[in-house]
Parts: sequence; C-alpha cells; structure tokens
Amino acid sequence: GSGSGSGSGSGSGAGSGAGQSASGSGSSSSASTGAGSSAVSMGAGDEQSGGESAAELARGRVGRRGRSASTTVRASALAATTGVQSSSLSGGPSGDDGPFMLLHVLCGHDRALTAVVADAELDVVATGSLDQTVILHQLHKGRYLRTLRFAAAVSRLAISRSESALLTHTEDGSLHLHSLNGDSLAPSLPIGQPAALLLSVCGHFVLVGCTRDGPPLTLIRLRDLRPVRQLPVRVPVCALSMDPSERIVICGHPNGSLSHITIEIPDPYEREQ
Repeated sequence: GSGSGSGSGSGSGAGSGAGQSASGSGSSSSASTGAGSSAVSMGAGDEQSGGESAAELARGRVGRRGRSASTTVRASALAATTGVQSSSLSGGPSGDDGPFMLLHVLCGHDRALTAVVADAELDVVATGSLDQTVILHQLHKGRYLRTLRFAAAVSRLAISRSESALLTHTEDGSLHLHSLNGDSLAPSLPIGQPAALLLSVCGHFVLVGCTRDGPPLTLIRLRDLRPVRQLPVRVPVCALSMDPSERIVICGHPNGSLSHITIEIPDPYEREQ
C-alpha cells in the first residue's frame, strides 16, 4: 500500500464515531466491539509486561532525550508490522534505549498482515490482513478505532489526507473507498489485480497500473472511484512514481524498461460533461 504523505489537505477524519456498513463492499464496527476491546486490552498488557506504560515512556526517557515525532511514527509502525515486545527494542549494548522506543503494540488481526499505512497528521494507522479486515488505530495513542470487513483478503491500502479517506484493494479485484469514520463513500470499483497502485500527490486521484486484467495505466478520481481517462501507455505497467508537480509519471515495465509520460491532473471537482 502507498500512503499519501504529500497530500495537501488536512483533516480530523479519524474520529471515534461508529462506522456505517459499506454498501456491497465492506462493513465497519466501532471501538465498542469485542475485537476493539481485545485490541486495547492486549496492548495494555504488553505495555505492563515491559515494566513501563507508554505514558511513562513519553514522560521519562522519550521526554528527556527529546525524541522527534518521526521516531514515534517509526516505532509505532514497527510495532504494528512485527508485534515485537518492548524488550526487543530497548536496551542497547551500553544500556541505551537504542534507535527505537516501542510505544504501542497494535493487535486485532487473526491472520498475517498484508498492508500497513499511516498518516501522522490525521493521527491514524490502518492495517490490512488476510483475515479480510482493515483495522484502524490512533497512531499516537495506539487506541483502537474501528474495523472494516470485506468479502476478500486485503492486498493494498492508501490514505488520502486531502479527502480524509481510506482506499482499499481486495483480492477479489475490487477497489473500495471509506471515510476514516468507516462510512462507504462510493460503490466498489472492479479493477482486477493491478501491479501498481499510486495515489496522486494532491490526494484526489489514483493511478492504476496493470500487467493484465485491464488497460496498462488508468487515472481514477478518488471521491467517487470514477475512471477519468486511460493514459497513453501501451506496455504493461508494474511500477509507478509521480514527480511533485504531478506533470510527469514514471512507469516501470515487466521487460525491465522505464518510460515517462506527461499528464495533466484535472480539477477533481469539475462538473461531468
């Protein structure tokens, strides 16, 4: 999954309100569910087993050493992906805490994780799994928010800061769009199995690159998951990158070659003709 770290908007979509069922694409359960309680209690247990709570760490070693917000993000993301205990990350060779401090262990999935995406400004981390769920936690406090349920395993995730929305691709070939409160924002879009999925810099569009199951490169408007145009690439696309000006897209191809194309990102709110 790819996060939209350079999106231009801001939002507070990661509120704790209960999510609504996603029509035909997924459903959400709020922090009052059993899964949420399990996640919170397991996280608390891990903190206690380490001898210090996250609050104590924040007031003590983290505060005294003046660790940056980026260290907090890296440690939280590492905990989400590995589930390591605090003793594995603290205590360097000379008694130092090492480069990481484990602040939270985010729990709740029954099977292996397949995608992780986080946004520090929106204070949210989303994890996708083979268990056909996406679980949202607060990034800085590690508090469980909600669970989104799908009909197939999750393969890719992206967060748009501009739209305050979560983009999910599942193994049945569908693309889903939800608010960070769990509401479905658009009908799911069948796109097959893309080899590359890239959120635009502005966060209002997504580029889909395919080696099969569809055109090589398609631009999709995020807010309603509507395909806007097929870009002039005739060779299958397996990797994508976009420059900050959003005028050049670099495409990687299965034959080992690279190509770059110039594009013009349309106004995401222009009226349809």
